[in-house]
Amino acid sequence: TVAFRVPWGHPASLLLVVAALTVAAAGLGVCVVAFLKTQRQAGPVIGGVLTVSGMLGGLFTTGVQMPAAFQTLNLAFPQGWALRGLDLVLDGAGPAGVLVPVLVLLGAGAALFSVGAAAFQKRFA
Repeated sequence: TVAFRVPWGHPASLLLVVAALTVAAAGLGVCVVAFLKTQRQAGPVIGGVLTVSGMLGGLFTTGVQMPAAFQTLNLAFPQGWALRGLDLVLDGAGPAGVLVPVLVLLGAGAALFSVGAAAFQKRFA
C-alpha cells in the first residue's frame, strides 16, 4: 500500500478473505496429498492439480473478458471464490460484503480437509 499506493480496500475484509483462502488452500493440499502413493508423485500431481484448478478457477484469465459460462464454472473451484472475494475487497466491500465468498472458502476447506483426513485414516489404519 505504501510503496505502490494500491488501495487494498477495507483491512478487515482483506483479512477475512485471506484467512478463508488459507483454510481452503490447506484443505486442498491435505486432500491432494492424501491420495498420493509415493513422495515422487508429489511434485507432478500437486503441480498439475494446482495448475488445472487455477486455470478453471479463473486465475489465468483475470485480464480477459470470458464468457458467462466460464465465469460460472470458475465458482466450482476454491480459486474462483478467492478471486471473487479479492475482487470484492478491491471494490471496497466491507466485511459483510465478502461474507459469501469467505463462507464458501471455509466450507470448501473444511470439506476438502475432511476428505483428505478420511483418506489418511483409511490408509494408515
